[in-house]
Amino acid sequence: MALLRQGMVKSVAERGPRFTGQTKPGEPRFFFSDICMSQDQEEYRELVMNGPAPAIAAALMRTPRVNFFVDTLWVKESGTLKRSRWHQD
Repeated sequence: MALLRQGMVKSVAERGPRFTGQTKPGEPRFFFSDICMSQDQEEYRELVMNGPAPAIAAALMRTPRVNFFVDTLWVKESGTLKRSRWHQD
């Protein structure tokens, strides 16, 4: 969790090259998404390659092997009025 928290703090402070702002300038609160952060940030790379996620995913799927496809981050400040396009949870 510490690596994920460090990566998220960095993502909020330093927008990545694939960052997408979901709110328009002047709208209250912030909401953005980013993808493939593990290509640019060591925290995410370490988490997805050497953290517990691969073993947890393999156990849940009852398989000896998992393949990493993509990482996606959605950061939505509490009280943001903009609705998520999908993932309404």
